Amino acid sequence: MAETALEALREEYPSLEADPRMETLAGQMAVGHDIEFFHLDLTNTCRTRCFYSVAGTVLLMCQFSDLEDDVYGPVLQAVCASLRLDD
Repeated sequence: MAETALEALREEYPSLEADPRMETLAGQMAVGHDIEFFHLDLTNTCRTRCFYSVAGTVLLMCQFSDLEDDVYGPVLQAVCASLRLDD
């Protein structure tokens, strides 16, 4: 699913740059990408992460522009860190 999300973004933004990432989210190993691309003269950051749960695959996608990084970057990191799965 992480690769599919990256392919979809690459169709829209062919010159994007993506670095693979792994981290733990909601107690599960998550894989995805840290992605940067230009749109409307702004650098945009997009983070995708996928992990498996009992209910199915979870895709998390966060996006913000360089103008919003100081405000929304830490908020989105806190939201991701707060994720929990119900038993």
